[in-house]
Parts: sequence; C-alpha cells; structure tokens
Amino acid sequence: MNIFKNLFGEKKVSTQSVEAEEIWKKSASLMNESPDEAIGLFEQAIKIDPKHMKSYEYIVYVYRQVKGNPTKAIQVGLDALKIDRKHPALLEQIGKAYIEIGEFDRALKIFTKVKLEQATTDTLGYLTPMYILIGQNKKALKTDMLFNKKARGQAMADYVLEQIKRAFVMRK
Repeated sequence: MNIFKNLFGEKKVSTQSVEAEEIWKKSASLMNESPDEAIGLFEQAIKIDPKHMKSYEYIVYVYRQVKGNPTKAIQVGLDALKIDRKHPALLEQIGKAYIEIGEFDRALKIFTKVKLEQATTDTLGYLTPMYILIGQNKKALKTDMLFNKKARGQAMADYVLEQIKRAFVMRK
C-alpha cells in the first residue's frame, strides 16, 4: 500500500508513453550538468510521443534558465503551443522568457492564457505587478489573493509531507 498515493492522489502524466516518460525522467536529472544532452533526450522523448508536453516545457526551461537563451526558449515554446496551447507550465516558461528580453506586453499576453486556477504561484507573482502597471487593479487584487492562498496551501502541503516523512523515519 502506497500511503503517499492514497494521501495525495496519483499524479497524471502528460503522455501515454511509458518509454517517453522514462526518458524524460532521465533527462530531467541532467539539465544543469549536461544541458545539451538533456535537450537531446527530451527531443528523443518527443519523437516517441509528440504530445509529451513536459519535455517541451523542460527544453524551454533549459534554453531560458540554464543556457541563458530566452529567444530560443520562446521559439521552441511557441512551436510547442501548437500542440497544446493551454499548457500552464509551458506558458509560464514562455512568459518568463519574454520578461527576460524585455517584452512585457507579450509576457502579459502569455501569462493571461493560463487559467487562474491552474496558475502556479510564479505565474501569479508575475501577473499581479503587471496588472498594477497597466492599471488593472481589480485583476491585480484577484491574482494577489489567489497567490497568497496558493502559497499558504503549498506551505501547508510541504509541512504535512515533511511530518509524514519524519513519522516514517521515527518508526524505523
């Protein structure tokens, strides 16, 4: 019996291919040490399953964050949006890349494509000041309230998980 699965539910993957998912897991661990190798493996997962959105998301992340090439990240990300134009994590990475090159209007356009209930605290954290800057204070307040709610919820989930881990260690 897997207590974590029972407590938190089984996490759905973005793919039907177990092989693509296994390649993704391997490549995700290489992102910082061997970014080019990681990108190659992510691309291999995509060849197996062209709808493996996590691989696209991570390629965009590697180009943006690890390799410092937000322009390439945007290119790859926009191509991937042709497959799933509403993928929240991919939209977030593209929005961040637009901010990094100073394209704030495009960043806002990308961030607002994410449904607020699916938005991460990062996305909400970017949206709030952007809304304030363009004078949309009601939207800023709404995103800020949701940001605070999600941040507290995540902190509580992290705390509960840590307590469960400690309980297991104490049992041994």
